[in-house]
Order: sequence, then C-alpha cells, then structure tokens
Amino acid sequence: MDAINKGGLIDKSYPVKDTLFFKIQGDSGCVSATSKTIQAIVEKYGSNHFQFASTDEEAEDLWQNRKYALMSSFAAYPGARCWTTDVWYVSCS
Repeated sequence: MDAINKGGLIDKSYPVKDTLFFKIQGDSGCVSATSKTIQAIVEKYGSNHFQFASTDEEAEDLWQNRKYALMSSFAAYPGARCWTTDVWYVSCS
C-alpha cells in the first residue's frame, strides 16, 4: 500500500497495511450477504477495518486503485516479480 500511495495515481492514501480488495456484484441481498461473510472471515484473521463503497463511483475508484497496485509496486521495486490473481466469484441467483 505504501507503493500505491507513493505512485501518484490515486487521490486518497490508504493505510499501509495488508489489504484485500473485493468486488461484489449482484442484487442488494447478495451484496449484503457476501459482504457480511467477507467481514466475518477477515475479522477472524485480524482485520480491524472494512471499507465498503457507498456509491457506484466510489466502487469504481476503489477497483481502479486496486489495479494501480501492481504498476505502483513494480515502479517502487525495480526488478521485482509479482503473481496476481482474481480468486473469488459468487453468484447469488
């Protein structure tokens, strides 16, 4: 998060802590249930902060900032290698 904060691509700095970005999509019931499940899991493993986008614009900004993390990390640590993945898909039909 330090690299993304210093990368110059974001408007608002993030706490320099281990961070996960989740994109939750679906109807409001699905989003609510999935969000509560994620919060319970991350709290179990020591998380003390959960930020939830309150508007579509804020959600898009958060997701775009998540994408900047890779570029910012490479810029901050030349020669570094990175493995990224998207691992969660939830369908609430």
